Amino acid sequence: MIVAVLLAVTGVITLVIAIVVVPRVAAYLDVAPHSVTVVGCEPDGTRVALAVALTNTGQVRADYTVHVRLTDESGAVIRDTTLEFEAVAAGSTVEAVDRPPARFTGVECVIRGVSGPLPFGIDLGPAPSSG
Repeated sequence: MIVAVLLAVTGVITLVIAIVVVPRVAAYLDVAPHSVTVVGCEPDGTRVALAVALTNTGQVRADYTVHVRLTDESGAVIRDTTLEFEAVAAGSTVEAVDRPPARFTGVECVIRGVSGPLPFGIDLGPAPSSG
C-alpha cells in the first residue's frame, strides 16, 4: 500500500515537472533572435542610471531577460542586474531602465548575456548559449 502511494506521488510530481517546469526552462534557454546595446550607464555616486535597448530581430513577439554586469574602473565586479523585456514585437526596439545601487563614480555596464523570460521569476544567470 505504501509503495503504491509513493509511486502515485512520484508520478504526479514527474507529471507536474514535465508540464509546468520543463516548458518554462526551455523558453528561458531558447532565446529568440535579438540585438542588444547598453545605451546609458551614468553613475551618480550612489546609483547607476542604466538603460538598455533591445531589438527583436525575429519573426514573432518574444520575451527577453538581459543580464548586465556593473564593474568599477579596475574591472572588479560591483553587481549584476537583470532587465526584463516582455512581449517585444518582431522588428521592434524597446528600451528598459534600472537604477541599481553602486557607490562608485567610474562604472562600466557590460551585457553578460540574453535569455528568455525568467522561469517563475527566478534569475538563473545568462543562458549558456547567450554568450
